[in-house]
This record gives sequence, structure tokens and C-alpha cells, in this order.
Amino acid sequence: MKILVVVNLCAPYRVGLFELLAKAHDIRFLFFSGGEERYYDGQRLLGKFRGEYLWGFNIGPKIRVNPKLLWELMFSDYTHIIVGINGPLPVFLSFVVSKLRRKKVVLWTGLWQHPGTLFHKMSFPVVKALYRWSDAIIVYGRHVKKYLTSLGIPSEKIAVAWQVQDNRKFEKLVTENQKEAKKKELGIKTTRVILYVGRLVEQKGIRLLLEAFKSLGNSDVSLALVGRGPLEDEIKRYASSRGKVFHVSRVPPEELYVYYAISDILVLPSITTPTIKETWGFVVNEGMCQGCAIITSDAVGAGVGGLVEPGANGFVIPEADSGALTVVLERMLGDKNMLEKMKARSREIIREWTYPKMASGFTEALAIADGTDNRK
Repeated sequence: MKILVVVNLCAPYRVGLFELLAKAHDIRFLFFSGGEERYYDGQRLLGKFRGEYLWGFNIGPKIRVNPKLLWELMFSDYTHIIVGINGPLPVFLSFVVSKLRRKKVVLWTGLWQHPGTLFHKMSFPVVKALYRWSDAIIVYGRHVKKYLTSLGIPSEKIAVAWQVQDNRKFEKLVTENQKEAKKKELGIKTTRVILYVGRLVEQKGIRLLLEAFKSLGNSDVSLALVGRGPLEDEIKRYASSRGKVFHVSRVPPEELYVYYAISDILVLPSITTPTIKETWGFVVNEGMCQGCAIITSDAVGAGVGGLVEPGANGFVIPEADSGALTVVLERMLGDKNMLEKMKARSREIIREWTYPKMASGFTEALAIADGTDNRK
């Protein structure tokens, strides 16, 4: 078996997975993104695996052209191809050329709502056809599997590759002295801390969190907001006008674990928009490494995809419902024993979410594609 993987880029949280897959398989990675997609501090990441970024150019806002990709698809030696659903032309070319060459095609997707733009509405029949004609599909979690089966895709051709990242970066020991120092630095004087980490954009439901926090009757709790984005000025004004609300514009990824460590509850209240539904939400994984109890909306992949166990390590609330968020926050903050059990359960759960757990989903998908999967 010789495997070709075609995706947009090598994100930091994918390096460990790709290295593990490279140890188990004869595999090569092709990344088709350009300079405009260097999301991670200007880096084009690679790891201990065979991989390269392919030169290309854009035609309009949606179409990415990579001449070498077509050459690789037509002439390189591979038996299976894994294609990430994150670029219209590279995905279509990879699928069609590989099918014409009678290769096994495995799609990899986190989408559980097709975007509602005109371009995506027009492309939807094509995407459904790719799902149906693929040999197997790898999905981020059970929420994506549910979505695909609703489109008529047989569940037996779908493998779940649970969304994990390098827990070691976020489970570092933080002493009580370090926690107190960080809280003093931020100006936090309360016993309990609610945390939000992410972009300050409408889709994240940040205003719902502010509304819910304003409604809390508990006086011994602060709200810490970490992130940048279009709503940043609004958030800064809100934080400066109130005590117990603190905003930090940017925290280097390697320092985030301390913010999780001083917090009791991590909230990710994302809402559905016409263009996107939160595919996962890795801040949930990160916060759990430091024992944060979790609240997400039901528009967050990590919330409904298998990582959050409602009632055990947190809650999943209806999206766009600040009242429900207030009720859950009051309940968690008002029951110390329950909150501490949830925090401990988060640590237990995340220890099992490792790269081997994710890689097993890829192995399963390849077996499905070959017709050798033995699932009952």
C-alpha cells in the first residue's frame, strides 16, 4: 500500500498525526496552500515525514491552481489517496484523476453543514457525488458521521478519526504560586474564573457569553477573554467598563496552558452562520488538559462530536441561548462538588485522546476502502 495525502497545509496540531502515520505506512504528503495560508506565525510547518508544499496561484477567491499537483496525481506511484475537503479544485482533481487511475479514494472531512454561499450551493451536488463515489470517508467525530448519513451516505463507509492534538503542550504542571502570579498579573481577585479563548467574531457567540456573565448572581467569579478579531474594540470597552471582566489580546500558544490552569470553566458558545458551523474547537481539548469543565453550544463539533460528556465533564447547551448558558453557569458555580468532579473528569477523558486514537480512524478507513474492514 502506497498512500498519497493531499491537504491544504500542515497545521501544528497535525504534525504528530502525520509523523505517526508515516511510521506505519508508506505515505507522502502534498500541501497545496500558498503563502496567504501561513496561519501559524508565518510558518510552513513540516515534520518527520515525506511532504512538500506545492507552488500554486489563485484564480478568484475560491480556486487554487497547483500545476505540480496534477503531475503528481497523473504519474506518481500510489495505491490509495486521502484527500482533505478544503479546496475545491485540488479536491476535485485528486478525486477524478485518482478514480480514472483506479486508485482507492478516501475523503477526510469535518464539515457537518454545507456552507450557504452561492458558490457552495452550486457545488453541493458535486460534493454529494464525491461522498457517494468515494471508497471511504474519514470524519472528525460522530456529528459529521450523523450529517453524512443524513445525506444518504452508508454509515459503514465512514470511519471516525477523533480530533486530537499534542496534549503535552497543554498539560504542563502549573504550581499554585504560578496560578496566583498570573491572576495577580491580570488583576483577577475572585476564586472562580470563566475563560473564553478564540477569535473575537460573531460566529463564536461572544456576545452571548457577555450577556450570560452579566446575568450571573455569583459575585465571586471573573470572566477572562483571550483573543483578537473584529469585535476586539467592543470587548475592550466592555472589559474596561466592568470589574471582573478581563481581556488579553494575544497569548503565545506555548503560554496558553497557564490561562487554562487558572480557570474553572471554559466556554465556547459558537453559533451557526451561513458560511460555517464550528467543525471542532481545539480550545476544548486544550482546556481539558488543565482540568477545565466545559460548556459549548450544540453548534460546536467538540461539544456534540464525542469529546464533551454532558453531565460528566460539562454541558452542551442550545446555540444562541444566553439564558440557557446563564442557567448552566449558575448550576456549575453553585455546586462546588459537581464542578470539581467535572474538572477531574476532563483530565481523565483527554488522556485517552491521543494521536494513536486518531490514527486508528485512518487505518480503519483504509481497510474500508480495501474491503477488509471487520467491523460488526
